Amino acid sequence: MQEEKVLAVRTINCRLTVINQFLNFAGERNWQVSCIRLEEVEKSVLSRGEYIRLLQAARQMNKEQIYFIMKTICVLGVSLREFPQVTVGFIKKGRGEITTGENVRKIVVPSGLQKELLAYCARNGIRQGPIFVAQRGGELHRVAVNTSMKQLCQSAGVKPEKATPSCLRGLYERTQQELQENISIILLQYYEKLLEADDVTAAWEGRDL
Repeated sequence: MQEEKVLAVRTINCRLTVINQFLNFAGERNWQVSCIRLEEVEKSVLSRGEYIRLLQAARQMNKEQIYFIMKTICVLGVSLREFPQVTVGFIKKGRGEITTGENVRKIVVPSGLQKELLAYCARNGIRQGPIFVAQRGGELHRVAVNTSMKQLCQSAGVKPEKATPSCLRGLYERTQQELQENISIILLQYYEKLLEADDVTAAWEGRDL
């Protein structure tokens, strides 16, 4: 997986962890594989606490657009180049597909964000088309978004190098990986209980002699 250079190291480690847990359950610990050692954590990794502080700073400074841009990236995992597909209709529907090249992924909009974005549209007279556009119309520019985010840093107590759309997407991806890992663990635990229930009535060692 590492040689293919498709998955991030954290994603590979997440998958290896699940496999190792299954092997441990199956009594095959000799087949377990060590996770890849991470290098020193990058300085540009944005924590959830820092993300919340950026949102709070945007709210306190009455910077509504950048507040919802950051929230949309971090909640839906969309990139700036995908923002033209985040339309009023898409949010009203609450679900849809985001297409980037040949990659198509389904996205469900959480109800909380849906209500907030529809209220934002109503306040700003946005009735159709993309929700977020540049001041003079057209697509958002990364430089403008980066600049707006960095203006929040001092108030939020966040290092400027962490205030980028890519860092927000990184937080989204790490959150999804953690959720998938937790779900996998729960499924394995449930499977183990199911097998234990089977053994109560049909285990070889418990058969009638």
